[in-house]
Amino acid sequence: MDRYDDIRPRSVGVQRWAPAAAPPSNPWTRAAARLGLAMWLIATGAGAATPSDEVGAANAFRPHELLRAGRDDGESPRIEYHLLWPERGEPPEALARVRAAVWSAWAEDPDEPGAASPLPPEPADVARAMAAIADRVAARYREFRRAHPEVPGGWSDRRRVDMVSRVEPWLSITVAREWFFGGAHPVRRIRHFVFDLDRGRALAPEDVFGPVGGEEFARRVRRALLSARAGSPDAPPEAAGLLPDATIVPTNWFVDHRGFGVTFNEAEIAPRVAGPITVRLGRDEVEDLLRSAGPKERR
Repeated sequence: MDRYDDIRPRSVGVQRWAPAAAPPSNPWTRAAARLGLAMWLIATGAGAATPSDEVGAANAFRPHELLRAGRDDGESPRIEYHLLWPERGEPPEALARVRAAVWSAWAEDPDEPGAASPLPPEPADVARAMAAIADRVAARYREFRRAHPEVPGGWSDRRRVDMVSRVEPWLSITVAREWFFGGAHPVRRIRHFVFDLDRGRALAPEDVFGPVGGEEFARRVRRALLSARAGSPDAPPEAAGLLPDATIVPTNWFVDHRGFGVTFNEAEIAPRVAGPITVRLGRDEVEDLLRSAGPKERR
């Protein structure tokens, strides 16, 4: 595919909050969402955009797709690969960090650690690298069928990269994986990244809210989770359908037009049947944390 999603930073001069917008239906076009978040960040002092000709750590994303339906005879798996790849960015080392993190999460094989190249491909080699991963999964499936012809059902492997939001100073990207290599049901994994656009560094909540604010953010995530699942922020984990020893640490987080969110993957804090669990904190629920985290506290 030759289409580019150019997301060059824009200068936005807004001094008040924007009304909440409905979630955009097209994952590749989120201009309205980015503008709403820009207004919010500027209003809270979290990072006002300034006129600049620089493109940041990642710009001009190109979507790539590789779809293989799989044959009815069960001789090949179903492959659905969607990769939104950062083609350009400044400075080069920042772009390299973004590429490396996204590629590692998208290309890793849960059953064969290290099978995929740890080095992200150059833009001209992305399609070839995607095809190589699909070929390797298909070869493994053929070997499995030869060894276990009595096992019914076929394999599937789905991988997707989406840009959640891109407003200075942050770039939020999600890598979603779902695979079925035999067993009772597919396995799902969601990995979020919030990058610093200047350095391409993946950020933790304490990098944005400061050390104290990061702890408070974790506390609010836990209370929001318990409130949503058990009706009370002080409920025990069991009452919320969580594992008794569940550790609710908001490391897998994202930022979008509604605020901040955290995803806990299957079997991380609840039985596998619960699937991935996402907790959201709205703009108004974190505004004070952004205001209190001065530049010295942010990393």
